Amino acid sequence: QALQSISSLKVLNLNDNMMSASVVEDLAGVIKSNSALEQLGLSNNNLKSSASVILQALQSVSSLKLLNLNNNMMSASVVEDLAGVIKSNNCLEELHLSNNNLKSCASVILQALQSISSLKVLNLNNNMMSASIVED
Repeated sequence: QALQSISSLKVLNLNDNMMSASVVEDLAGVIKSNSALEQLGLSNNNLKSSASVILQALQSVSSLKLLNLNNNMMSASVVEDLAGVIKSNNCLEELHLSNNNLKSCASVILQALQSISSLKVLNLNNNMMSASIVED
């Protein structure tokens, strides 16, 4: 809650925190009050489906350049919210999604990425994607 009073954050790194549901809700509030956020690091937090709350908040941030969601075992239900973040952000330069077990859901993300010309780094390591997804 202390972070909610800060409205000028550009970089927020919360990697390796194994966040609880209540912390995720608080974080969504922080994100909504920081529309100028440029970098968000949330790797190794085991967010699973709770990532949706954060991703929905990120749809109001149009300045995001780096999003790191490595190692969060995100569920299929989160993928549509992630696609929304990608589509609503034309500044995104780096997207890290390794080790999330995205499998066939990755195709939704790849389709959303077609609308972004600013992307320079895309990390999809170890997501169990099939060859047909990559070919699409």
